[in-house]
Amino acid sequence: METKPIEPDGNDEKQPVMEAILDTVEDGKKMIRIVKPALIFLISSLGIAALVLIFRLGHGIWPEWIIEYRRQILGIVLFALFGLSLGTPIMIEATVNTKPLVTPEKTYYHGPWS
Repeated sequence: METKPIEPDGNDEKQPVMEAILDTVEDGKKMIRIVKPALIFLISSLGIAALVLIFRLGHGIWPEWIIEYRRQILGIVLFALFGLSLGTPIMIEATVNTKPLVTPEKTYYHGPWS
């Protein structure tokens, strides 16, 4: 029994596969315009917060709890900055190259899942 392949998006439309791939690439480019500036803003904000804590800028107006836990807060900020800096390329790549998850319900052919 010969099986008929279905379209990659799961329906039987006659849209060519190449057009579906190009649409996915365009969607990735649109998403990167949102994600990249957000990551830059977040990394910059954490960097500024780390510099303020390291050099004690505005030390006179800090609440008492910030003065008391400055090193712990600095450690958390630097850890988040380090992790975000290492994870940024992975986040950008995952945003640009989204691929559909192939599950037994959404296979490209109507055969046994193996």
